[in-house]
Amino acid sequence: MLLFSVFATSLWAQNPALVGYWHNWNAPSAPYIPLDQVDSRYNVIFVAFATPVSGTTYNMTFTPTGVTQSQFIAQVTALKAQGKRVGISIGGGGTTVKLNSASEENTFVSSMLAIINTYGFDAMDLDLESGSLSISGGTIANPVDVPIIRMISATKTIMSGYRATHNNQKLFLTMAPETAYSIGGQSAWSGVWGAYLPIIHALRDSLDIMMVQLYNSGSMYGANGGIYNQGTADFIVALGEAMIVGFNVDRWSNQAGPFVGLPANKIAIALPACPDAAGGGYIAPAVVKSAIDYLRGVGPKPGSYTLINTSGYPDLRGMMTWSINWDAVNTCGAAYEFAGSFETIFSVPLPVELAYFSGSYAAKNQKTTLEWALSRAENHHYFEVEQSKGGHWFEPLGTVMASGDGTMPQAYQFVHEKPEAGLHHYRLRLVDRDGTATYSNIVAVRVQDAGGIVAFPNPFASQLNVGFEPAPRADFTLTLENEMGQPVFSQTYPAGTQQASITTACLPAGNYILRYLSEEKSWAGKLLRIND
Repeated sequence: MLLFSVFATSLWAQNPALVGYWHNWNAPSAPYIPLDQVDSRYNVIFVAFATPVSGTTYNMTFTPTGVTQSQFIAQVTALKAQGKRVGISIGGGGTTVKLNSASEENTFVSSMLAIINTYGFDAMDLDLESGSLSISGGTIANPVDVPIIRMISATKTIMSGYRATHNNQKLFLTMAPETAYSIGGQSAWSGVWGAYLPIIHALRDSLDIMMVQLYNSGSMYGANGGIYNQGTADFIVALGEAMIVGFNVDRWSNQAGPFVGLPANKIAIALPACPDAAGGGYIAPAVVKSAIDYLRGVGPKPGSYTLINTSGYPDLRGMMTWSINWDAVNTCGAAYEFAGSFETIFSVPLPVELAYFSGSYAAKNQKTTLEWALSRAENHHYFEVEQSKGGHWFEPLGTVMASGDGTMPQAYQFVHEKPEAGLHHYRLRLVDRDGTATYSNIVAVRVQDAGGIVAFPNPFASQLNVGFEPAPRADFTLTLENEMGQPVFSQTYPAGTQQASITTACLPAGNYILRYLSEEKSWAGKLLRIND
């Protein structure tokens, strides 16, 4: 099995993720905890909550309690410096967040960006409950209800705005729907039933973690058509797999279209920290472990539900709880019982150690060489090399089998022949002989175009950059064309320009051609525009 520092500070430091909500208030049964005293095992922390100004459902506000604003900002900064995500959650139980017009959407966007930027949050969570969303028709791909359409639009605008003011960094995005709003769409497509699904579908590329609340719920359908009750191992497995494999919305009519599942590495199992933290749905740690072990493909079946994918989902992202404050008390179970359960499930020491993973590009032979070494690998099987052209999603490049008997350090190499120009992200999926898998750190390698032109990132979202090495010796024109061959951007630049930036936030997703033309030469490259 595999040994990694699962809490390492890196791009994927929150994988596996332990997500917890932190109360911005004091309660007798779950007292206020200073933000900087949260248990260190939580690596994604959401402040609860940003709520609308009284009399509105859209003008969001947040004020820290217990400390001054400057002290709170310092606490957020300190946690982020430790490699943790610290974000603001929108809504929560008993709060209605609804956008009914363009002006309300604009106010929502500006007020949320103000909160995010003021406190230094680098994550945002949509916890929309209490009638915030409702279905009256349409489909998952084409909703008709204005609050849903505007929430999708507003979230995209917030994320684009964050990128524009934070050096092109992505805002970490999560959602925490109740079961009726999400998996409950199998039962009906009306009112709250399935109301989150259009938002999940529209934002799936930007979504980092999906955390369906497996508590305060009635019985629900699994992806196999069976009905399962909260508080059981089957509920975790059946509903967890449903969000991965997808399901038909309104099982009898399916008029809204099927819900296409999410990758397992975007799914976290969401449970209450202790019995008093929710009205129902608490599950003892041993049962939680048995369910998640089976769901990850590393344990026996704990109940009646049989996985559709019998190999399980070793990439399952992690766990979420309501709440950190409830987890901290020792009057509702052991103190930090949930964090301990997560650590037991996801952090078992395993006998594989990655010494390093690096990559470099040689322009002379147009090859990217990836190199890594294991310091110990008693039970290792093979490596899957994956790449991404923008860091948004990864696809397999090839497989390298493990060698040696595990008693001596082992070094490996993989060559990516003639990669396209642009910024490539690479990672390793390390697979053990029993099927257990985990990921390496991510390495970025920039590939220069043979003609000295590189466009990055590819795929691109709100901005496209074009670099030149050496700088052009003559004036030149850059033209960006859509799939119909129609120019959507064209500008002439002077000789000596080393980099040009093109704002692309208003362009629709799709394939584009970038053309370079000067009196010295012409060049064209294929690019992909994705939603932020």
